[in-house]
Amino acid sequence: MTLSAQALMALGWKRLPAILAFGLLAFQAVMPWTADHFITQDGPSHLYTALVTKDLLLHGHSPYRAVYMLQPKLITNWSTTLLLNASAVLFGTDHTDQVLSTLCVVIGFFAFSYFRRSLDPQNSPWSPLTNFLLNTWFLWIGFYNFYLGMALCLFLVGYYTRHVRDMTRRRVLALAFGLVVLFFTHVLGLTLAIMATVLVGLWVYVVSPLLLARDDRPTLAIVRNAWPPLALMAAAVAPGLILFAIFLKGSGQSTNFESNVEWAWNNFPMHAFASSQGRTGEQLLLYPAMLFYMGIGVLAMRRREWASPRGAIVITAVQCFVFYLLLPNAGFGGDEIKIRLAWAVFVFGCMVASSVPTMQALRTPLSIYITCFLSATLIHSMMRNVWDVSDSVEAYASALKSVPAGSTMVRLRYPTDIARKRFGFEEIALDPLIHADAWVAAQRQIVDLSDYQALSGLFPVVYRPTFSAEKKDQLWGLERMGTGGTTTVSALLKDSPVPIDYVVVLGDNPPPPERAAEFAGTLAEIESTMRLISTPRTNSFVRVYRRVGAAH
Repeated sequence: MTLSAQALMALGWKRLPAILAFGLLAFQAVMPWTADHFITQDGPSHLYTALVTKDLLLHGHSPYRAVYMLQPKLITNWSTTLLLNASAVLFGTDHTDQVLSTLCVVIGFFAFSYFRRSLDPQNSPWSPLTNFLLNTWFLWIGFYNFYLGMALCLFLVGYYTRHVRDMTRRRVLALAFGLVVLFFTHVLGLTLAIMATVLVGLWVYVVSPLLLARDDRPTLAIVRNAWPPLALMAAAVAPGLILFAIFLKGSGQSTNFESNVEWAWNNFPMHAFASSQGRTGEQLLLYPAMLFYMGIGVLAMRRREWASPRGAIVITAVQCFVFYLLLPNAGFGGDEIKIRLAWAVFVFGCMVASSVPTMQALRTPLSIYITCFLSATLIHSMMRNVWDVSDSVEAYASALKSVPAGSTMVRLRYPTDIARKRFGFEEIALDPLIHADAWVAAQRQIVDLSDYQALSGLFPVVYRPTFSAEKKDQLWGLERMGTGGTTTVSALLKDSPVPIDYVVVLGDNPPPPERAAEFAGTLAEIESTMRLISTPRTNSFVRVYRRVGAAH
């Protein structure tokens, strides 16, 4: 073998991680577009809220005005509202979940890689490790605000890390503006960004000089010299902190601190990397290896690396894990807090490990390992989470095709185990049918009273004061798998603040034996004032009822 051939092979070996990373990125970006319909679990609700917000702002005679108004409180969760409206204009409402899913993956890939390059400017930032970190449960379930928030968090922390020793007023303003945008994207992403930024500043100007000191320079002198750059850092994070404080004060919600440390320890990292059940869907051959990779990466760090911003990011990852153990899983209106922090542990930890110089020898072998198993996961997800779900969405939309624009409807939900098995996605780690009613409502400007986002108080629209707390509680009850369905539907149909034109019953036919009596009672109550307009096929999972006298 000639020297030139050896050099060529060495160059190919060095560049292979980048080639594999961009190949996986192309697969991840295109995957949602391989089916006629693609929806996530919460994506339809985000779309519905976005279109309602636009109508309230722009159309004085919108049918939504009788039910909704704009949120008067300072809230986060605005990013998807803007992005989904732009996507609807450019690509149509049928493709917004596809657009946003692709956009999240692409933005996340470059943001994570930017952060990786900020920690290690000498080596290529492109690695299939990034593709693995982006293939999470949050994407499949449609937690788009949080997903984008994590991407923006990594970008902003990377920006500060690059310029920590040469911050100017212009850079302070840029960082402050980015953190404000992050607040209006997701509050946990903002919290992590501020935490990591503060740690990097303190590490570079206080901890690092102490670690590298070779004389008896007083600690007080180090702290005194740190004040000017730390003041700039404080000025950058102050607007985000102020918005966060206003948000917490105005939320009107609290939390109880039942952390359940033992449960959290035994279940780490929960299902953060799962798209479905099983070894492939849960990535059981990947995330344990990445956890080990994080561990040896931290142990391989030398003193000078600990003195760099890498040390601060290690502490950030450790703090995320401590918060994962200690914080409750819900509070201040949000939920699934622990699993979000579990993902953050991997994101910060893996980024540090991949930047450690002594770990570079593993870069290409690790890339090959990740590509093999991640490809299998992506193919499985494409078949189950994309193709099979698309068929069920088509069936759902077909059942509701007779519901006209401007109508009001509610959706009552029962178990759909038979339907999930029939369509082939019984093992996926989400239920895409839960908010498919919002997807149909968004397509045809139907008022979907049972969508959860306006009820939660955390999104840009809320219910008008004509809806009492009791009525909103009854609408919340429609999310709870039919529990109390007969009583709830009866109360809503009798004295809803606006007439309910249609009731959609989502659930297997026949239902599970233990729910048969309740299901039959609910249908009897509905049929006393409404007429069935969809013709159920064998094992139909959607029934649509129209109020007598409603427009059709």
